[in-house]
Amino acid sequence: MKDPIIVLDNGGSTIKAGLVGNRRKEVEPSSRIIQNAVIRSKGDKASYIGHEFEACKDFASLHYRLPIEKGYVVDWDAQKAIWDGIFSDQVFNIDTTEASILITEPYFNLPNIQEVYDQFVFEEYEFQSCYRCTPAALIPSGTLFSQPALSPPECMIVVDSGFSFTHVVPIMEGLISKLADPKRNSIIREYILPDLSRNKQGRIRKPNDIVSDEDQVLVMNNERFVVPELIFRPDDIGLDQAGLPETIAHCISLLPEDLQGMFWSNIGLIGGNTGFPGFRERLQQELRALAPVEWEVTIYEADDPITEAYKSAYEFASRPGFSQQVISRAEYAESGSNASRRKFHNWHTQEIEKDKGKQREDDRPQAASRTRSKVGSSSTIRNRR
Repeated sequence: MKDPIIVLDNGGSTIKAGLVGNRRKEVEPSSRIIQNAVIRSKGDKASYIGHEFEACKDFASLHYRLPIEKGYVVDWDAQKAIWDGIFSDQVFNIDTTEASILITEPYFNLPNIQEVYDQFVFEEYEFQSCYRCTPAALIPSGTLFSQPALSPPECMIVVDSGFSFTHVVPIMEGLISKLADPKRNSIIREYILPDLSRNKQGRIRKPNDIVSDEDQVLVMNNERFVVPELIFRPDDIGLDQAGLPETIAHCISLLPEDLQGMFWSNIGLIGGNTGFPGFRERLQQELRALAPVEWEVTIYEADDPITEAYKSAYEFASRPGFSQQVISRAEYAESGSNASRRKFHNWHTQEIEKDKGKQREDDRPQAASRTRSKVGSSSTIRNRR
């Protein structure tokens, strides 16, 4: 594909962005992580739009204007200002009318919001073509589940726990099969708060640390684990929702019975929340108790869960066949957002039959060949290096 491709993993906290060109090794190091916010600094008496926040010197009092709240874009003016900066000569310096874009969207995105995405892409920026999908849909193109001398698994569960939501997404043969419901998400330590007026970083107080009168000390007790604990136990604050382990188990139980073992053995973690210390070990322990004894439970963890979806998107956009997956400006001009709905089929729920008896006769041998049984229970945690 001759046109440059801008890759935007448009997250609620940060945007992971990069440019795919003809000479990949020269382009890839330019990948950036950019604040998805318009930030006002009272100390600097200045406002910073997205990438400009790197120039901020005084962090004592910051006011954030977030374009994405509760997972969805609610402030398009702020979002456009941030995108403008990314496309400008201050970051990637691209002519959008001569480029293509791969952009991620929220899970269960609303149709009217999708239409606004299309309007910005084709009417405001006039991109040549566009590919829009959820972050989990890109993971099969990446390396999270890769193992030496083995082909990628046909069935996998992607746990995306980020700034706004936690989602459990089953993927079969590279396509999202069915999206599960989103679920929110010595003990005492003393934390010496940062002194941003003197550019002093915060730190955990050590036993021999001497604290001055000017230092502000925050004592943390169960607050250290109560917040991430809500991902596993939302009923602790009165939410009538299942925790993450139960959601994963329920999600797998809705999938074809003869393939469930493959999903249990291919669970991948992405999103910033999965970087909490002990997150995967806790999830592994609770899933092992919920999984059938004959199946292996294997969890794959990325080196950097925050950028894993972006890296997968970059790999996908670098493939020669990417140009066959996009919506062109001409197609949008002819059909509007209906063209996106026809082509970007993996953003919505695709119902599948749980009952094997309802499968077509010609599908049965293929499904049976993917069945894998394990004798005895076992658990595995794999880091992708």
